[in-house]
Amino acid sequence: MDVIWIAYDIREPKRWRQVYRTLKGYGGRLQLSVFECLLSETQLAELREKLDPALDHSTDRLLIARLCSRCSAGVELWGEQVDRQKAGPLII
Repeated sequence: MDVIWIAYDIREPKRWRQVYRTLKGYGGRLQLSVFECLLSETQLAELREKLDPALDHSTDRLLIARLCSRCSAGVELWGEQVDRQKAGPLII
């Protein structure tokens, strides 16, 4: 399982909500449009398949960043605490 940060800039509110709802099932929200997920390669591939149709590739942006364990351990989160790395759904 890898720590993955996903940040997005979606211009249309309906698409933004769709991306938000999808990501909510895979990880914890760090900021308004930033999630941290603990995912296997299979889960990440599934998540990509779910997110792709929600995006308008000409106007929206989505960033997927994999953090090494050292980098993840060094992250500081100030203010309201969140469930940072809620594991995604188990795929059998």
